[in-house]
Amino acid sequence: MFRKVISRSPLVGRVADDVFENIKASSWNNDVSFAATLRALLASRIPEGESIYTMCGRTDYSSSSIKQVDKALAIRSLGGGFVESMGDGGIYIHYFDNANNEDNDASFEIVNEYFTTQYPEFTKLEKVTEFYKSVMDVLCFVNVQHKKTVIYVNRLTVPRYHYLQCGILAYLPWYFDKEKGVTKQEMELIESLRKNKADDYERIIEEIASKYDFRSEAIKRGLRGFETRLDKKKAEDLRGIIEDTVNEINNYSEAIGKLLAKNSEQECMLLGLEQKIIDNRENGGEMMDYFLANKRLNLVSVNDDTIRFTVKDYLTYWDRDMAEEIISNRRSYVYYPGGNDMSEKIPADDMEMLMKSIFVDEKLKIKFCSAYDLQLYGRVRGIGGFQYDYNCSDAMANPHIDFYECLGNYTQVFAELLKDRDYIGAIEQCIASCKSLNFGDSIVMSRFMEVLYGVQSEKNNRCIELPNGTVVDPEGAIEWLKSDKNGEEVKNG
Repeated sequence: MFRKVISRSPLVGRVADDVFENIKASSWNNDVSFAATLRALLASRIPEGESIYTMCGRTDYSSSSIKQVDKALAIRSLGGGFVESMGDGGIYIHYFDNANNEDNDASFEIVNEYFTTQYPEFTKLEKVTEFYKSVMDVLCFVNVQHKKTVIYVNRLTVPRYHYLQCGILAYLPWYFDKEKGVTKQEMELIESLRKNKADDYERIIEEIASKYDFRSEAIKRGLRGFETRLDKKKAEDLRGIIEDTVNEINNYSEAIGKLLAKNSEQECMLLGLEQKIIDNRENGGEMMDYFLANKRLNLVSVNDDTIRFTVKDYLTYWDRDMAEEIISNRRSYVYYPGGNDMSEKIPADDMEMLMKSIFVDEKLKIKFCSAYDLQLYGRVRGIGGFQYDYNCSDAMANPHIDFYECLGNYTQVFAELLKDRDYIGAIEQCIASCKSLNFGDSIVMSRFMEVLYGVQSEKNNRCIELPNGTVVDPEGAIEWLKSDKNGEEVKNG
């Protein structure tokens, strides 16, 4: 039973939630593992048209207060109200959270004795109680007809929350064929929930998630028909013009000839636009194809006139001569970002070796990521402080964008491209801005160095790629350089 809180998972997030829209589970104490486990085990087993969801509740009644009330009212107070409102396919987890164990025991005993009396459509699974009794007190009740499960736990902790997931096969029996059983991988997943460390669990979840193309699904769902939205708006405007034109024909008979000609022209324009809309709907559109083909891009959201997306790519553009000059200056922001001596975090010799290996010798690479809003009506905005998804966990947020939303000289380029509706060109410029770093901007570079040193603890600095493809933080990169013969040469050179 590992203690690590699983706050992120490749099977949980914006895109995964859309893919697994029939399997939902709320997080508990910021832990999303229950949703990930359910999706890993049930995605291929839930019949079309069915769904499953989970919710949690807690009570902390004292033994004296809960024993004084009528048993039917006591059961309703101990989660029964949620049970009565459950729809088909629901899982309700209720835990007793009083600091006094005797108080929790009293609530547990009442549920154990009177729950099925109050809700006779449920059956108690004694095997679940027996399975968990050496570790924790658990009661499980199921309604097979409506595929409902209610679980009571006497005190819930993070390790217990993970261990509780081992019983999914038992308390969701309608989804598991006894003859077919489960796969070796699925059994390994269940066993991993009982281990002291989360490594095996996270590895197996990633293996299962790799079977799904979340990225393509997000792009297809978000961009289908996006490029036609301006055309649809224009088509709507033209329909209004046609209606006005017809009214004018009725009101001004003397101008019928002229107005009929105008009407004919507008109808031809509408016909062309409608055909364009149909063609784009059938073929997917240029932008959808571009996103699908460009692995550096990930779609976040799409609304009527705005695409929000992220870029992840290698840092490519910087002034190499300026970089070498600044790195060689032991009084520069490289060693004193914001005027603060960082030698206690990373010695100056080590940081110089690391910076030269990246920006002078180009032996190591840095991965950057940035987030953007592209508006159809002519604007691109860099998004500062963006909360990046799992796919950017090996990249640093570009400090120009992340701290200052600064697009520099790209702003005018964006305006010209969007004026001509060159959306692909605008996205290419976003990629270029993500890959850029200006050594001449000391304010931004100080922030960049603070992230590398780990001062900005909320920012990710595991972004340095070694020649073998491994991504490490600055300490890991320095360690590799020191252990590598060529790295020693960089240090001495």
